[in-house]
Amino acid sequence: MKKMQQPIWLLVLEIATCVLLVVFVITGTVTASRSCKLKPSMRISSWNRSKSWSDEITVLIDSDMLKSLPKLSRQELEVACEDFSNIIGSTPETVVYKGTMKDGPEVSVISLCTFEGHWTSHHELFYQNKVIDLARLNHENIAKFLGYCRESDPFSRMLVFEYAPNGTLFEHLHYGEGGQFSWLR
Repeated sequence: MKKMQQPIWLLVLEIATCVLLVVFVITGTVTASRSCKLKPSMRISSWNRSKSWSDEITVLIDSDMLKSLPKLSRQELEVACEDFSNIIGSTPETVVYKGTMKDGPEVSVISLCTFEGHWTSHHELFYQNKVIDLARLNHENIAKFLGYCRESDPFSRMLVFEYAPNGTLFEHLHYGEGGQFSWLR
């Protein structure tokens, strides 16, 4: 049998095509990896807090809406919660303290665990909307919202509720006895 020999120009064309294909794949991979490294920083920088973040926040939400709600100082909450020593619960984002206000009611204080450097205008808008929404809620099965704390020095964002001494919903569902709740009025 006779071997069929390919023309030399066809062999050169095949090699050149393979080399070009490899160059395109490498170029595409390098370009894609560079653009992936740049995108997260571009996304993060769009939410970074500007130097005049307090001016930006007043534009985002009307501060008059918050003026009608009870605003408590960090100092009076610190006194009520005994220097924030009585921790009754926590999550990665919050710590819940129990305290007693000067005028008598027991309170639960939810303190957000964040640094001022990580607090963006988006976070502030969400917090202020949460305060306004909680103030509108008034239902017998929801803890009563008593006020909020919003201070810059030291940076503090807290929500204050009437203390509910019967434990958490989780405890009732998982550790309690099934017939503890009375749904009749």
